[in-house]
Amino acid sequence: MSDSKSIQFYQIKKSFNFIFYPCKN
Repeated sequence: MSDSKSIQFYQIKKSFNFIFYPCKN
């Protein structure tokens, strides 16, 4: 089992947070 998908999911989630919550960053 590799963590590739987990990392990819984390990156996507991070991107979504940056897009939808720019004030937070």
